[in-house]
Amino acid sequence: MSDRTASPIRRFEYQQYAQNRVNEMRTNTTMKLTALAAAIGLLVSSGVFATELDSGTDSLTLGIDAVDEIKITSGSVTLTIDQATSDGGTVLLPETSSASSWAVTTNSPSTATRKIYASIPTKMPAGATLAIEFGEASSVEGAAGGIGEPVEGVTFTSADADAAVKKVYDGLYQIVTSSPSITYTFSATVEAPIGDASRVVTYTLTDS
Repeated sequence: MSDRTASPIRRFEYQQYAQNRVNEMRTNTTMKLTALAAAIGLLVSSGVFATELDSGTDSLTLGIDAVDEIKITSGSVTLTIDQATSDGGTVLLPETSSASSWAVTTNSPSTATRKIYASIPTKMPAGATLAIEFGEASSVEGAAGGIGEPVEGVTFTSADADAAVKKVYDGLYQIVTSSPSITYTFSATVEAPIGDASRVVTYTLTDS
C-alpha cells in the first residue's frame, strides 16, 4: 500500500483517538462535578451553608475595677525567750520564726504603687523588742510588674505609741506575688517583765 493510500487511514485513526480522549475528559469532568455537587448538598443539609433567617444582639457591660488584696498565712508563731545566748554572764537569746508568709494581688499602675504597713494594738513591754522582716516578692504571673522591696530594720518597742503603724514593704504594682516569708525576731533584755507578751500584728495594704 502506498503512502497516498495510507494517509487518510492514519488521519482517521488520529481523529478517532482524539475523539476518544475528548470523551474521556468529558466523562471525568462529569464525575467530578457530580461529586462536588454531592459534597455541597451534604454541607447544605448539615447547616454549614444554612440560610440566615434572623439575628439578635446582646449589649455587654464590661469593666475592670481596681483590685488590691493581701493574704497573710500564719505559721502559728510562738516565740519564748527562755535562755541566755550561752552560759551565765551573757544576754538573753532572741527567738526567731519564718513560719508565716504574705502574698499580694494588685492591678494598680506604676504611678500608684502599693505599700504594706504593720501595726500592733499596744506597745511592747519595756525591754522587749519585736522585729519584722518581709521577704522580697517575686511574680507568679506574666511580667514581673513592680516587685518593690521590703523595708529593713522595722521594730516595735516600748518607745512606740500604742497602735503604732510602720511600713514593712513598698513599691508594689501590677503583680501577683509569690508567698515570701515573714520573719519575726523577739528579743528582750533582763529588765523585760517576766510573763506573757503576746501581740496581734495587723497588716494593711495601702496606696500611700
